[in-house]
Amino acid sequence: MLTHNTLDTLRHLKLTGMGDALEQQRAQPETHDLAFEERLALLVDREVLHRENRRLFDLRVGLFSRRTHTGGPKAGGSPRADHRADP
Repeated sequence: MLTHNTLDTLRHLKLTGMGDALEQQRAQPETHDLAFEERLALLVDREVLHRENRRLFDLRVGLFSRRTHTGGPKAGGSPRADHRADP
């Protein structure tokens, strides 16, 4: 019950990576032998990785979205050159 409350709190705090890592640690008995600081470091590392991956994903989606809305570069030239050619 305590772990379920902790997972809910982590998700409420938007610490999804830590929550996922905690669930994974509970399912892997070999992590139970690690010291508290080692397990905590793994949780924090997972959260950092999760946030970095999310940031990169959002960046890619944003770039794709802008290219889709603007039609992307025209064939035979760069977007900058096309923009200067417009009156």
